[in-house]
Amino acid sequence: MTRIDNTAMSTEEQILKELKKISKVILISNGDKLQIELEKYATTNERKKIWIQINGERQTADIAKLTGSSLRTVQAFLKILEDAQLIDERRHGEAPKRSFDYVPPKWFEMVFDRDISKPEEDLNTESNIKKGN
Repeated sequence: MTRIDNTAMSTEEQILKELKKISKVILISNGDKLQIELEKYATTNERKKIWIQINGERQTADIAKLTGSSLRTVQAFLKILEDAQLIDERRHGEAPKRSFDYVPPKWFEMVFDRDISKPEEDLNTESNIKKGN
């Protein structure tokens, strides 16, 4: 019985791995379309910084602090994103999570005023995030 369970788990893991690959290909091939859709809502650098910081783990207050935005601004934008189904519905106190994990590459350059091809710079530090103000 244990062998069957291990085999089934292995099959489930393989399927999940393949689904992740397919999802990545879809995101890459539709990046331009996703950017156009996102820019309907992320109309300012402030909103783009908020989108970048949404990761399913950061709370609203953390996002506000990292982006230099007011808590109310972040909350209002998250409500817009939720209504547009760009972030998953969440219960009070849950961290916001993007419906799809995509940030247009140009946003990093625009928001952080740096070349994204230089990996030695950490995009998540408070000083780098506030450069985009």
